[in-house]
Amino acid sequence: AFIGQMNPPGQGSNAQIDYAISGMSHFVTGEGQSASQKMLENAYLKALEQNEDREIKAFIIRQIGISGTDASIDKLAAYLNREELSGPASRAIASIGTEKAGQALTASLMRRMGTAKTQQDAVLALSYIPVNGAEELVKGYLNSDNADMRKVALYTLSKIGTRASLSDMAKAAESVGFTMEKTGANDANVLLIKRVFEQGHITDATKAANDLLKKSTKAGQTGTRIAALQLLMFPYLPDLQGTNLATMQATTMSAVDNRKAACKLLMGALKDPCKEYRNAALDAVSSIADKETYT
Repeated sequence: AFIGQMNPPGQGSNAQIDYAISGMSHFVTGEGQSASQKMLENAYLKALEQNEDREIKAFIIRQIGISGTDASIDKLAAYLNREELSGPASRAIASIGTEKAGQALTASLMRRMGTAKTQQDAVLALSYIPVNGAEELVKGYLNSDNADMRKVALYTLSKIGTRASLSDMAKAAESVGFTMEKTGANDANVLLIKRVFEQGHITDATKAANDLLKKSTKAGQTGTRIAALQLLMFPYLPDLQGTNLATMQATTMSAVDNRKAACKLLMGALKDPCKEYRNAALDAVSSIADKETYT
C-alpha cells in the first residue's frame, strides 16, 4: 500500500514513505519475523512488476536487498542486463549473499550479455560476497579496453583474490609505473598482497612484496616503496596483524623472533638515502622496538 502512494520523481516528496518502508524492511529481518518477511518480500516482488518508473523500481529493489531471500533472486537477475537498473539489482543480489545469489552474478557475466556498465555492476557486486569461480572470471576483465572495467575488476580482486591473482595484479601495477592513476592498479596490488598475508600464505606474499619493493625502487616511486616495506613488516607487527595471520605467527614465531625479523628489515631500510623511506620504516617498527633497537 505504501509503495502505491509513492510519487514519481519531480512530483512530490517521498521522504516519509521511504522512511516507513525502509523501517519495515529492516524490521522483518529480525528474529521470529520469517512469516512477515515472506509476506513483505512477496509484496515487493508484486510491486516491482507493477511499477514502470525507474526510481520507484530502484527503491523497491533496494528494499528487496535488505529483506529478500533466494525467492527474489530470479526476479532481480532479470534486471542485471538492464543498464538503468543493473546497479541496484546487482547490489541487492550481493546483499542477499547466498550461494544462489553468487551464481546469478557469475552467470550474468559468463553469458557476456548486457553492456559494459551492466558487466561492471556485476563484477563490483562480486566484491561483496564469496563465490566459487569468481576470481578467475573477474581476472578475465583485467585486459579490458575499458578503463572503468579494469578499475572495477582490480578493486574486486583486491577484495576476493587469492595468491592465484598475485602475478596478474603485479603486472597491472607495473603497467602503470606503480603510480596513482585512474584504475587504481597499484593500490589494488598492495591490498591483495596484504590479503594474501592475512590468508596465511606468507611465502607467496613475501615474494610479491619483495618484488614490489625492488621494482618500485627502480621506478623511483617512494610511496609504493613505503607500502612494500610495510607489507614486508606486516607479519611481525602485532598491531597490524589480521586474525588468521596472528594465530599462525603465534604458533611459529616468538615475540623475540618477530622483533628480530622486523628490526632486520629496519636496519636495511635505514641505509636508504631517502629520508621519507627511513622515517616510514622507523614508524612502522616502533610498536615492537626496544631500547636495543635504537642503540
